[in-house]
Amino acid sequence: RRATRKQLLKLAREAMSLGFDDLVTLIYYLLGDSDSPKTEIIRDVLNELLPEQKERVMSLAAEQWKAEGFNLGLAQGEARGEARGEARGKADTLLRLLRRRDKTLPAGIEDRVRAAGIEQLDEWSERLFDGKSLSEIFDSEPMH
Repeated sequence: RRATRKQLLKLAREAMSLGFDDLVTLIYYLLGDSDSPKTEIIRDVLNELLPEQKERVMSLAAEQWKAEGFNLGLAQGEARGEARGEARGKADTLLRLLRRRDKTLPAGIEDRVRAAGIEQLDEWSERLFDGKSLSEIFDSEPMH
């Protein structure tokens, strides 16, 4: 349910009575709520409460959103980087062991290994010790 201007004004006054930072936090959450009132209503309420600081409050709330988005993006990027690094390390190890065993690898095997995900690399690595041929290692059927 959408908040009315009157409800929003009351809520903003209560937040402001707690402190400026609490008002900024309220605006931050209101701007991020998918059921929030339009930005114009928020600006109107701020104009009534703190006309000289309306833009500062909006700016601080926007900065919090940017910081949160940046931190989320950074964490996601780190996780993807770690997964790629783990996969690259597993691929290197598997290729090194395959070359030690078979000396030369047929065309396409290295590309296939480098393109594989972590789970697939783990499965192939486990098959390395039991598989008597490359086809037994890279065959899609599990070995028994």
